Amino acid sequence: MVNVMKVQIALFAALFTGAAVAQTTIGNVTITRPSDVRNVAPARTPAAPVRTPAAPARTPSTGAAQATAMTAPSDLPSGWRHLQGRVVAPSDVRLPAGSRVQVSIEELAPNLAHRSTYLKVSFPATRLSTPYSLQYSAHRLNPGSIYAVRAKVFDRQGQLLYSNKTLHRAPALRAAKMNINVSR
Repeated sequence: MVNVMKVQIALFAALFTGAAVAQTTIGNVTITRPSDVRNVAPARTPAAPVRTPAAPARTPSTGAAQATAMTAPSDLPSGWRHLQGRVVAPSDVRLPAGSRVQVSIEELAPNLAHRSTYLKVSFPATRLSTPYSLQYSAHRLNPGSIYAVRAKVFDRQGQLLYSNKTLHRAPALRAAKMNINVSR
């Protein structure tokens, strides 16, 4: 009887604190769980300059060469999206030991100056190009918002090594393949 109560208490604690946990680590992959993006104030950008597309094209670019439709994985839940591809450098690059690749989907404000992160996945990598794969709920996206896919590569100390300079609009396809070009 006491064990049953302990299990019930642990279950309730997990259910009620699950929303408060910001990250989950599975193997070598860290998944940052988003809060309800409709109730999140956009995060301020760092003091570093933000590259934005030239006017008047104020939205991230999406072209046929960037995102292509693919067959969705058979275990992809209804209403979810799958995005996969490679994080690619201009040439074959061997990364320093302990390097991590971070791929994120960010909600952009209309002026592209402010971002809040919808989904962020971080994983170890030894070289570029390296594959990535994301699965996320399309129901949690705000219909009026613009979402962009961003990739960054950090060394062991967290120093930025590579990032994509062009914002790429997150595809509205159920399953898509998109390579992300990064540079110094």
